Amino acid sequence: MNLACISSQLTSLDLSSNLALENLFCTNNQLTSLDVSNNPELLILSCPGNQLTSLDLSQNTALTTLQCANNQITSLDASNNTQLLSLICNDNQLTSLDVRNGNNSNITAGFFSATNNPGLTCIDVDDVAYATTNWTSIDAQTSFSLDCNATVTIPDTNFEQALIDLGIDTNGLTGTLIASDVLGITTLTVSNKNISDLTGIEAFTDLTFLNCNNNSLTSLDVSANTALTVLRCTNNQLTSLDVSANTALTSLRCHFNQLTSLDVSANTALTSLRVHFNQLTSLDVRNGNNTIVTDFIATNNPSLNCINVDNVAYSNANWPNKDAQTVYSTDCATLGLNDIKQAIHLTLYPNPATDVLYIKASQSVQISKVDIFDISGKRITTTSLANKTLNVSQLKSGLYFVTITANDTAVTKKLIIK
Repeated sequence: MNLACISSQLTSLDLSSNLALENLFCTNNQLTSLDVSNNPELLILSCPGNQLTSLDLSQNTALTTLQCANNQITSLDASNNTQLLSLICNDNQLTSLDVRNGNNSNITAGFFSATNNPGLTCIDVDDVAYATTNWTSIDAQTSFSLDCNATVTIPDTNFEQALIDLGIDTNGLTGTLIASDVLGITTLTVSNKNISDLTGIEAFTDLTFLNCNNNSLTSLDVSANTALTVLRCTNNQLTSLDVSANTALTSLRCHFNQLTSLDVSANTALTSLRVHFNQLTSLDVRNGNNTIVTDFIATNNPSLNCINVDNVAYSNANWPNKDAQTVYSTDCATLGLNDIKQAIHLTLYPNPATDVLYIKASQSVQISKVDIFDISGKRITTTSLANKTLNVSQLKSGLYFVTITANDTAVTKKLIIK
């Protein structure tokens, strides 16, 4: 049974007696309500261009096609419509849309549209990956979720208040966050908020930039934030930090903490690493791509004797910002204690210098090469020494870095030319 009443200026439509109705076309009328609860055989419902504010489809389990665009519908539940092949609900006032009918794969690309629903931030679906790939006709603010009403625990009230102030947390200071509120958020800055616990950050799976500087964090778990490219967690109280899951990370700044070890060997996209003012005893930067790291600072780690790197010569030439006792090695585990002590006992004098620079070392230290770099990391001169004396009269006044290669170990020291 079919019923077509298109563009008829209808203000009401009683279908209570049409139990066998299969196809209904009532486009472009003035309907404010439409009751199809007594139409269990309905296959096609086309009602765009009306003034509907709601639509109950719970009894229409045979429905294959729903077209309800250009109405005022605020909530739509199609979870009972397991035979649905097409859903067009654009240009409404939707804030809730549930399509978890167990058969989302029946609605293929091009047969789903939910655009121009400015209040719709989340759509409940069976499979987020499938919906994201095939249902592209959605607004920029809209994402897909298995449960748009799921909540995330936020135990730190200062963290939650910061999210409220940013307009992210919409359910108030309750200790929870609606998970769908954070879908699509790529940037988050919660610095200087006296936060001691960042639990809940795992829900921000789309995050690419996180700034939580100047708080009271003692731990930070970003293992779920795999899209992160920039992490700022400076000036906290972190004793450990695991970034092994953050393989997209390009910039990591975690200075002014209490870190004792850090491994960035999995972070092959890293271009910037600042770990100064920690308590590091172990630092592994062997990521196979050290040559793209142009910003490196590891100073003020008094117990850091060795840093694992891809190439010692490259690091010595380009990463001067480390402590005097710290050397670079391709395998710190095999670097003998005596080698480290020898590197530490290499001294330059006079410093500041004007004409001649002397290198003082024990008789067992065999110097093979000396490189001098300016403050920008540019190599100024390279020489081999026979008598541990270097003429520096040609250098202009300023700060330089002298890298001394001895006994297959390299150490960099600061030099001031007057």
